[in-house]
Amino acid sequence: MRRPLTLLCTIGLLALGTNARAAAGWELPLTVSAGRAVQHLTLGERADATDGIDGLYEVPALPGGKLRAAFALAGGRYWRDIRPLSARHQCWTVVISAPHSAAEVTVAWGNLPQGKGLSARLTDPASGRIVDAVSQHQYRFRSNGTRTLILDITRQGELP
Repeated sequence: MRRPLTLLCTIGLLALGTNARAAAGWELPLTVSAGRAVQHLTLGERADATDGIDGLYEVPALPGGKLRAAFALAGGRYWRDIRPLSARHQCWTVVISAPHSAAEVTVAWGNLPQGKGLSARLTDPASGRIVDAVSQHQYRFRSNGTRTLILDITRQGELP
């Protein structure tokens, strides 16, 4: 009767190893709001993520609502987009659709993880504005229907 216990311990150790590997990386929440409408997005990097849609980290965006915000990825829209740790530069495209009646749209984000040598900038091609996303933690614009923002994150130094 030791085999079932051994099998359970082995499965537990394999799962623990997978979780430890997945823990290598970082995530950054983005909050997009217009009036009372709010959308929460997450971007980041993980050791076991892929460039495309891997089914482990990407979460498809649901249609509907007065405010729609999502990452554009492989022809689809996603609320969560996690990339591999293997690149020096990653670029996320955020598409925001807000009604014309919304006076102002705010995109806010937290701090990038310290000690990872990351620099970031948010670009609004419609206005030409570029925001240092390390020193500033929000960007506001007047709603004009749909707006695309580009978030570029670059890693300095060695790759993990």
